[in-house]
Parts: sequence; structure tokens; C-alpha cells
Amino acid sequence: MLKKFLVFVLLAAMLALSSCQVVEVIDHGTTPPPAETTAPPKEYEPWGLWHSYLTSGALELKKDSNKATLYYLQTGYYAYTKTIEVDCAYDGNATFTLSFEGETVTFTFDKFANTLKTSNATYLHQDKAPTKHPVYTYPDYTKWNPSSYLTLEDIDFTAINTLFYEGAPYEIASAVYGNVKNFPLLENPTRPAKNGDVVNIDYCGKLNGVAFEGGTATGVQLFVSDYFDTGYIPGFTKGIAGHVVGDTFDVPVTFPENYHAADLAGKEVVFTMTLNGIGNLVLTDEQVQEYKENDYTTYAQWLEAEKEVYVKHLFQESLIKATKTVSPLPEESYLYFYQEILDYYHMVAYYNSIDYETLAFYYGLSETVVMNEAVKQTTYNLALYALMAENGLAWSEEDFNAKYDALVAKYLEEQKNATEEDARKYADGFIMQLKHELTEETVIAWATEQSFPTTTE
Repeated sequence: MLKKFLVFVLLAAMLALSSCQVVEVIDHGTTPPPAETTAPPKEYEPWGLWHSYLTSGALELKKDSNKATLYYLQTGYYAYTKTIEVDCAYDGNATFTLSFEGETVTFTFDKFANTLKTSNATYLHQDKAPTKHPVYTYPDYTKWNPSSYLTLEDIDFTAINTLFYEGAPYEIASAVYGNVKNFPLLENPTRPAKNGDVVNIDYCGKLNGVAFEGGTATGVQLFVSDYFDTGYIPGFTKGIAGHVVGDTFDVPVTFPENYHAADLAGKEVVFTMTLNGIGNLVLTDEQVQEYKENDYTTYAQWLEAEKEVYVKHLFQESLIKATKTVSPLPEESYLYFYQEILDYYHMVAYYNSIDYETLAFYYGLSETVVMNEAVKQTTYNLALYALMAENGLAWSEEDFNAKYDALVAKYLEEQKNATEEDARKYADGFIMQLKHELTEETVIAWATEQSFPTTTE
């Protein structure tokens, strides 16, 4: 009877277990943990394209080849100007040695980090090869008739003369005295102040008849000019010219819209000024000789030397204003400068460790802005050739040969292992630039003569 009962209980228990949910079994630490398994690290291969932002370089390593390809990248771009094949020795493990023209560079490959390193740079794997960087030929302006594209108005050479004598003495005196506050004053001047002077003034600025904060000062020395930068807001010095020492007068001025003080930005104010003194900008020959940054011995000599710089800048500005285009310029005449401007700003972005798009935003650059600047440069260049033709100007073959030979000599000096043939091949790539330099120098020399005519008795 007991045996039958036990069988019945066992059967009932088995039936109950088969009809119930599985209950979680609690591990009280008696069951050993499963063995941990670690996946092996991924190993990379060195073959393919590599790029270093630091050195602006790229190379391609080829499997089963004793050659590698070096890409000469344009600074600021992932784009190349040329490629070369170099010898490549691989030790089968981690070291690559590249050899070219007697120089060797060793690269170490890390198959786990997927990096390629030299002693001073790290290269990263790239999926895509660099693109070909656009290269345009320097334009040959003799191919075009300037009159087909532009007309020239008269150039005001008298204004160039006036602005030279307004700016050059101040620049020379600044080199010697430093800050404008150190300039000496004339003793008892009787003449009125003029543009190009340094003056000493007191001033009080008023907005709606009330003096505003930061607008009052005494004994201030400043440069007077309508053209050159004075360090003050536009128009501040405009009303000073014509007054004599002791005069008190009002100068109306409008602050720029973007002025840093919001309560003054775009506002019309009046500065009441008193002229205390006029500066003495002319140096003695002794002062010139004591100045050690150049070799001039007289003030007249130093002033004469400044003409080349001033006339070039002032003439360029005058010629651009005097030039009017009558038909679109051919693309071939300005694409070189378009790319040159782009390359310059890409280089600026690269050396400041920012991308070009960010720099372009802050500089207000766009494709249209860059293109307009390139067209402006070409318009000026073509106008030079128009002036050459109109005024019977020319440079000689001897002038060109002298420039060409100087470039060859400079290349040989900088490239110690270069041959004469290498240097001349290099110089041949700049023939059009050299010819244009001569053209501009010839026109600038003519413009200097027009701006400073020699008087005859």
C-alpha cells in the first residue's frame, strides 16, 4: 500500500513540474564563471594611400613593388601639383625606406594603430587619392590688343606728387622718432596746418551738445591726412588743415556704423578743437646719419628713395581708377590670378590650422569676390601694356637677359646640388613673369617722371 502511494506522489510531482513555468535558479557562487574570451586585435596592411596634414604630403605604397608614388600637394589642399616615383625598400615587417636623389626617409608602420610614421610626422590611411590641382599658365599680354578690352582716362600725376609729399616725410620721421607723440614741434609757426603735418591739439567731442565719455583729451599729437590712415575715425583730422596755432574750431564727424561703442555708432557729433602746435617732420642730415637701419647720409637721399615705393602704390591705384573695361576679358588672361588668390588664402588657412571655408567666411571671400579681384589684377596689367604702346615705351633684350641671369644665379645659390641646366630649366618657367616685371618697371619709371617733372631753367 505504501509503495503504491509513493509511486502516486512521484507521478503527481512529475506531472506538476511538467505543467508549471520554469523557475530561475539562483547561483550562490558555487558555479564557476565561464572562461573569458578576447578577440584578437585587428591587423591592418600598409598598402595604399597615406596622407600627413602636418607635412602636407601624401604617398602610395604598392604591394609587391619596389617603387612608391610621392604626391606633391598644394599647401592647404588635398590636391597635387606633380607626382614622382621613388625607390621603396620594405623589410617585410614594419619599416619602409624611401630613396630619391640621394636622400632617404624611413617610415615605420604600426599594423594595429594603422599609422605610418616618420621622425616628425604621422601619416593616416586614405580611401581616395589626391585630385589634380589646377595649374594655369601666366598670361602673355602681348597676345591681346588692350584697346579691344579697355579705355584709359587721364591719370592725375599732380595728385601722386601731392600725396607723396604728404605721406613720405611722416613715414621717415616715424622711423626715427617712433610714436607720433615724440615728434618735435616747430617754434612759433606762422603758416597754417596742412595735410601731411603732425599737429598738437586739444579736443572735446559732443553728441547733441553734450560731451560724451572718452571724447575729450588735451595735448594730443596726430597725423593730418584725408588719404592716409591717421589712427582716428574718418573725417576727424579733415577740419584741421587751414588753421593756425591758437585757433579754436569745430569739426563735424560721423562715427562709422560698425563703431565699437553702440551709443556712438552711426551718430553725428561735433569735436571742438584747439590747435596748439605744428610738428617738425624734416630731419637734419645728422639725424639721418645717426639712424642705423639704412645707409642714407642725407634727408634728401632718403626722401628720394621713398619715391619708388610710393609712386608704385599711388600709380597703381590711379591707373585702376582711370581704366574702364569696354568688353569682357578673355578667361586665359585672369585664371592664373584667380587660382593664385585661392591658393594664397588656402595657405593662410593651413598655417592658421583652420579650414578654408571658415577663413573665407571671416574674410568675406566667395568665388565672385575672388574672380573680381583676379579680373581687376588683369585689367591693371593690360593697362600697363596700353601705356607702353601709347607712350612709345620699351625695355631692351639686355634688360631681360639681366633679369633672367639673376634668377638663374639665385636658383643655383639656393639649390646647392643643382646644375646650370637645372637652373635654366627653372628660369624658363618664369619667362612671362620676367617680361611682365620689366613692363611694369618701365611704366612705373615713366610715371615717376610724369609725377616729378624736372624743371629746366
